Amino acid sequence: MVGATDVDRKRGPGDSYTVREFRSEDRDGVLALDRTVWGRDRGEGWFDWKYASNPIVDHVPMFVTEYDGEIVGARPFMAFRIRAGESVVDALQPSDTMVHPDHRRRGLFSRMTRRAIATYADEDPALLFNFPNDAARPGYEKLGWRTLGPQVTYYRVQDPARLFAERFDGPARALARRTLRPLVRSVRRTGTHASGRSDVDVQSRRGVPCATLASLYDRRVPGRFHVLRDEELLRWRFGSPAWSRTTYLASRGGTVVAALVARTRTLADGATVTQVADVLPLPGDASLMGTATSLFGAVTRDHADSTLVAVSAGATSPAILHRLGFRPDDRPPLSWLRSRRKSLAVRPLPLSDSSWTLDGRPVDVPTNWTGTFVERDTT
Repeated sequence: MVGATDVDRKRGPGDSYTVREFRSEDRDGVLALDRTVWGRDRGEGWFDWKYASNPIVDHVPMFVTEYDGEIVGARPFMAFRIRAGESVVDALQPSDTMVHPDHRRRGLFSRMTRRAIATYADEDPALLFNFPNDAARPGYEKLGWRTLGPQVTYYRVQDPARLFAERFDGPARALARRTLRPLVRSVRRTGTHASGRSDVDVQSRRGVPCATLASLYDRRVPGRFHVLRDEELLRWRFGSPAWSRTTYLASRGGTVVAALVARTRTLADGATVTQVADVLPLPGDASLMGTATSLFGAVTRDHADSTLVAVSAGATSPAILHRLGFRPDDRPPLSWLRSRRKSLAVRPLPLSDSSWTLDGRPVDVPTNWTGTFVERDTT
């Protein structure tokens, strides 16, 4: 990587920070900071998968803040290729932003982000995109991002007692359970009975057949902005050691016509989360609606023991999800329980009036985007 300077220093009474690009010897310090900030222990395998083995870049796309020899801030990025029709551009997504609790409110988030923008402004990435929550969004907007709109997730809440056992105490826990009781009754009544196509055979297999998924993607590439899904990208994207994965393949007449990847992990509080990570071909063909119903029905049957099942709004038709007992988090009752919304936000590199359009398409129009959890940092 290249940048205007190797480091960015700010000095004053009792204040000495160095903002710089990541070095290989920083890995242990970043992982220690991750444990402090996020309360988890991801480990070297997770770090190497997410940042060191990314197939889009040849370096670890990360900037750190050092204070007295200790890593106290980190601004990592995930690299993707964004495609719309036949146009493809490199893009970066901010992820896992970390500032040590003892060093917050000192501008480190902005300084690391500005350093990243300055470094990449003249290089290959043409776009920054991510999904900040309500608390983080104003900071991004001050740095040139534009917010496109809420990122809706559909949830099938299957075990509210487990879901809220650790998240709420006393009266709040009882209120959460009462709020979700009608939703849970709806899930149990209609959850797995939506009918798909009678001529569709759905089979499941452990792992992810990336070559098959890439072939399905190529059959119908969306005209809207989305992450390009070639075999190399899919192999990396579904390589996280934090999840176990099952792929569902839908066939008609012996030919695979669609696929769904479900991934599952157990949280620290014991809740088990299953995500519909991707569906291919990407939605848009009405003829595949019945096939999608068959795939989603299989997932809900096979993961009935999960605490909840989550689906990004772009994965399939809301009508299919509603029939299977999923509800969106931007409407009651789930919106009553959500403290912070997430929104899609974008910023071109470099920043200019003309850079907001790629291949004739405005990047700041929400209807010009589509995607699933593949586009979102959920690891």
